[in-house]
Amino acid sequence: MPILKNIEIAKLIEEVSLKKSNLFLVFETILILLLIGLKSSKMPTTIKAALKRWEEASGKKAGEAKEIKLIGVYPPIEKMDGPFHLLINCEKFSLSTNMITNIQV
Repeated sequence: MPILKNIEIAKLIEEVSLKKSNLFLVFETILILLLIGLKSSKMPTTIKAALKRWEEASGKKAGEAKEIKLIGVYPPIEKMDGPFHLLINCEKFSLSTNMITNIQV
């Protein structure tokens, strides 16, 4: 089952809220949609894969860049156990919207 996009979820919630004025039904619908999204989500992104995507998007090599921003990576990064020793020129490394539970340098 494909992952629903935020716009699709918002439209579904709006349809339900217009049909039913009961707030409980709106929250119930949100919960169901979130559960559908969680079941169909992919495996977490590795830091190595995120850096590769960043290189493709920016056209720069991670080992030569002074600033790397991994903002809004999806699926989220869970572990920071990547090739940080290769980022010798990096002065600023930015992350956001991730679920990092472990950092290994």
